[in-house]
Amino acid sequence: MSSGRFHSDVPTDILRRAVWKIVDEYDLVLIDCPPNLGIITLNGLKISDGYIIPTIPDVLSTYGIPQIIKRVKAFSDNIGQALPPLGMIVSKFRAQSTFHQNTLRDIKNNPK
Repeated sequence: MSSGRFHSDVPTDILRRAVWKIVDEYDLVLIDCPPNLGIITLNGLKISDGYIIPTIPDVLSTYGIPQIIKRVKAFSDNIGQALPPLGMIVSKFRAQSTFHQNTLRDIKNNPK
């Protein structure tokens, strides 16, 4: 039995069911998802053509990037849909910080 207008037996189809009528009206749609690969983020990935990883230029924020790419690749393979990483957005960057400059250089040289 249905449990609402956007009910789906496949949990990762809920967002697609909610936006399918209007999404083609736009040239670009950004879906801001939580920083985890829970059901909300998987819904966003499933209706996407790719993904962008936001990060802060510090050790903890950049440490998990390879794991994110690996897990999204596994999800992509599981659903049979290409989900290429489109790039990264670095925020809270301080140009006067040598550490931030080095981290940004490392990200550019090793996109992981």
